[in-house]
Amino acid sequence: MKNFVVTAVAAAACATFGVNAQTAAQTATKTTLQTAALAAGPANAAPGQCYAKVLMPARFETRSEQVVRVPASKRVEIIPATYKTVTEQVLVSPEYKRTIAVPATYRTASEQVEALPAGTRTEPIPGTFKDVTEQMEVVAASTRFEVIPATFKTVSEQVLVRAASKSLVQVPAVWETVTERVKVADASQQWKRGRAWLSQAKEMRAVKGFTSDAKADGKAGAAASAWVASDNTSLDDDVMCLVETPERWENVSCRVLKTPASVREVEVAAEYASVNRQVLDSQAWAQQLEVPATYQTVTREVIDVESLRAKGYKFSDAGDIIATPSGERVLRAAAVRGQTGKTAGAESGGEGYVREVKVAAQYTTVKRQVVDQPASVREVEVPALTRVVSKQVLKTAASTTEVLIPATYKTVTSRVVDQA
Repeated sequence: MKNFVVTAVAAAACATFGVNAQTAAQTATKTTLQTAALAAGPANAAPGQCYAKVLMPARFETRSEQVVRVPASKRVEIIPATYKTVTEQVLVSPEYKRTIAVPATYRTASEQVEALPAGTRTEPIPGTFKDVTEQMEVVAASTRFEVIPATFKTVSEQVLVRAASKSLVQVPAVWETVTERVKVADASQQWKRGRAWLSQAKEMRAVKGFTSDAKADGKAGAAASAWVASDNTSLDDDVMCLVETPERWENVSCRVLKTPASVREVEVAAEYASVNRQVLDSQAWAQQLEVPATYQTVTREVIDVESLRAKGYKFSDAGDIIATPSGERVLRAAAVRGQTGKTAGAESGGEGYVREVKVAAQYTTVKRQVVDQPASVREVEVPALTRVVSKQVLKTAASTTEVLIPATYKTVTSRVVDQA
């Protein structure tokens, strides 16, 4: 028993001085073996000899050793990314071509224009005339038409104003009133205070100590949220009665559709109106009447042919003057007016003559705007529009690095059993 105590004391001493559990166990085991050997006695003990067990105190020595305080480890450190500011050209609008209209240019040009073209004019032939008196037909015999106007009469006739058709007539819906019973409240139970409700009570409780939820309106089974205390100050109201309220029904009237609205087709007769209008009774016609000629005694001047011949005028075989002494052409007045027919000759006195005088063309100077260069279209190159912008770009990417953290040690001083 003493050996075991010594072993325990040795183990406790080792633990006290900081020796680890493994060292303490080894020391305890060794001490136990020595104690067992001593209990058996010496190996060369002779019979009849006595031996005494002597407790030898343990000897200790102080030892210092390095123990790990914090084991070596690794720490991962994050190296943040670095950025730099760069400047670059950014395209605002690309280059393109723009079409520009070039207006036409004008200049003032002067030119001679013909104001009056060359032509001829007729002038009476100066010469000798003589008076001749004769009967002249003023108005030739003719016929005239007298118009007899048409006659009309008034007739009455039926005119269609509106053709026969069909129309759609809307038939309104028919409604009827229906009365039915509707439940407006379910049966419920409520706590009523007072003896007046005893005849209807399903359950009764004393008011004293009875609590009711203010938000539950006195309904049984409601969770309490705002409790109100009661007392017995009034003897008539000293009980709470659970009264059942029956369900409540009401008669409700409503309109329901009996016959839905519809559309029916109705025949609409044609409409006529009496109209008076003028119609032709007899056609207009014309009758031809003879109008006799009218004459007048006229004294007129006629050309003195003999005098003209003496002056050098030239005549045609038909007796018409054809040229003046200076060579100008002479025309019959009737021909100038566009009349055709056989000539009667100058000697008849019924022909008039004019000479044809040449008129030179007349010119005038006119200034006008003329196109110097016509309108055109040209293309203009519009350069691209850029601008300089600054922005942050990644210089070095973020990364991680492992930092080795060395172990830290501490010196531990302990007393251990000297085994010598």
